[in-house]
Amino acid sequence: MEREDLARARIDYDRYELLESTSPDDPLELFDQWLTVALGAAETGEVREPTAMNLATVRRVDGGVRPAARMVLLKD
Repeated sequence: MEREDLARARIDYDRYELLESTSPDDPLELFDQWLTVALGAAETGEVREPTAMNLATVRRVDGGVRPAARMVLLKD
């Protein structure tokens, strides 16, 4: 695969931005907005797995912090 092909294969993630000034106070309301967008993108074929997400946490280890991230699927 040529380098130019890699650039064309990318999905445009710059369509939306997250700003505190325009975000709702309730984080569940924000999550609902994101899920609505993802489900709509799945209907058009733009997204294959609209309930997949990255869950990231940080824990204290030996006086420092260690981040961890994993992919999860939203279930009922």
